[in-house]
Amino acid sequence: MTIAETELPPDELVGTQIGNYRVDAKIGEGRQGGIYRAAQESMGRMVRFYALDRSRSADPDEVNRFLSNASIKANVSHPFILAVYEAGEGAGIYFYSCEYLPCSSLSQLVEAGIPLTDRAILQGLKAASEVLSYFARENVAHEKLSANAILFTANQQPRLANTATQFVSQPYETSEEIQSIAQMFFAAIGPASAGSLPGLRELLTTLQTPGSPYVSWDQVAHSVAEITPKAAPADAHKMDAQDRAAVMAIEEAKKRQGRSVLLSSITSLILVAVALVLVWYMVLGKRTLVTEFDKMIKIPAGEFIYQDGSKQTLPEFWIDEHEVTIGQYAKFLQWLKENPERKAEVAHHKAPKSKTYVPADWADQDAIQMPGYYTRAIKWGKYKDAPLDLNSPVFGVDFFDAYAYAKWKGRRLPSEKEWEKAARGTDGRLFPWGSEANPKWVNSGADFQPNPKEGGDIDGWKRWSPVDAMGKDKSAFGVVGMGGNVSEWTDTWDASPDFGGMLVPIIRGGNWQNADAKLTRRLTALMAEQNAPMLGFRTAADKAPQASDKTPENPGQP
Repeated sequence: MTIAETELPPDELVGTQIGNYRVDAKIGEGRQGGIYRAAQESMGRMVRFYALDRSRSADPDEVNRFLSNASIKANVSHPFILAVYEAGEGAGIYFYSCEYLPCSSLSQLVEAGIPLTDRAILQGLKAASEVLSYFARENVAHEKLSANAILFTANQQPRLANTATQFVSQPYETSEEIQSIAQMFFAAIGPASAGSLPGLRELLTTLQTPGSPYVSWDQVAHSVAEITPKAAPADAHKMDAQDRAAVMAIEEAKKRQGRSVLLSSITSLILVAVALVLVWYMVLGKRTLVTEFDKMIKIPAGEFIYQDGSKQTLPEFWIDEHEVTIGQYAKFLQWLKENPERKAEVAHHKAPKSKTYVPADWADQDAIQMPGYYTRAIKWGKYKDAPLDLNSPVFGVDFFDAYAYAKWKGRRLPSEKEWEKAARGTDGRLFPWGSEANPKWVNSGADFQPNPKEGGDIDGWKRWSPVDAMGKDKSAFGVVGMGGNVSEWTDTWDASPDFGGMLVPIIRGGNWQNADAKLTRRLTALMAEQNAPMLGFRTAADKAPQASDKTPENPGQP
């Protein structure tokens, strides 16, 4: 049975425009306000839209709690959790948006009398146990999981709403949460499917019994794995189309086994030769092209023209010649992996304890079906139908990611004024090369098309370019890429009108999605916990880089 998304009676927000979002329908009720389906018009996508109830908006504590929780959620990354995109305020409404899938909650399904298959219940229990185990490992506080937060798509695939929070509203024990969730799933068992997965009913019965031996979500996840059936040809009638196709392919292969050994050997030799060529290309052909962009440029002390023409003075400092690349950032992540106990050494004091420092879309969600952009850069040199390699700028990083990398290098992020002086020189030019625009000389959005198969006809790049690709995008000091490619985090904070005056880090510079490449461009559009695919960074220092600054074994001091 397929599941249709539940729509609730419309309220005052349905049909209205809130900032960049058009609210289409109400689809649920959250702890602090309504949940809606909305269109994010700038990105051309549907989102799940959480709004703070107007009655709570007048209370600063409620607003702070709402936005703080959105910030915590934005730093949680798990395949079963709906990803949080951004938070803000529009038309007097505080909101945050996240990934959208047409779905109904477990509570809505039970209330409507729509049973779930045993397989769907098992997958839902698997999702819940893995997510809550992840929360426990990463020390992420979360509200007690409710039936409203357990979601199922039209084909009964589970996803979870993001329940991470800064402060738990009502304390509870893990054993209590386990019993509660088991009761929810037991109520969703359909009579026709009961018993189709041996062990499921017994497990749910045990889990919801007070005093059961299950006291951790790792234990639950282990038991779920034990009763999960392994796919076999005899089960082909229960599989989806992709599984059935795979089984049929195996059976067909068996029928062909009687063919000549010679033909099989020749085919095998050809495949081996092709594989060797691919391995050479990926391991030698591509990786030998990776460049270590570690040079820093000295910016002398003295005056420069800032923003609207005011003269400012800065002491001498040093700044990266190029934006930090994917290859460089990968070394930082490798150091974190090898030294997890030292994560606190590079963390900003405001960074969430659960921070992983893995950029958005970097990691593989599924090594075969959903490789992340790091894997794609290494193996295929392409992402979203645009060229991408290890010399491209790292992106999808939030402020805390950039700060931690810089500290690991023994450096820091540049201040806003340092960034502007390095970009505009001392004569206040609007573009790195002068005061006349030339879209051919900068990787900007002048030729960007939302369709990834189009664009790039002016500057030669659809999206990201290698950090040294645009030779004309070079400041008077020799700093490259400040007009475009990716915008960059600075460590100067300012009040943001988008977030009700909240202090956020200032973002400087143009990027591949925006046509404005002027060096006076400054944004306060993202909180420190947020990221974007056109946002990266470079590092700065108070003195010339030393060899010790480059060793991952000795992170620098702030």
